[in-house]
Amino acid sequence: MLVDLDTTRLDPAPKRVNISLPGSLLSQIDEYAEAHHLSRSGFLAKAAQEAMNGK
Repeated sequence: MLVDLDTTRLDPAPKRVNISLPGSLLSQIDEYAEAHHLSRSGFLAKAAQEAMNGK
């Protein structure tokens, strides 16, 4: 089976962003990420994907 993929939408290179969050929320994110063996960025990326996918 062959599948046609639009690779123009795939950009594996990470982009640096600057966001502002309350300190207590950032602490909670860091604690959760560490407990689940994720980086802060990995957790935020996963959470964003799940939010956009309706999970």
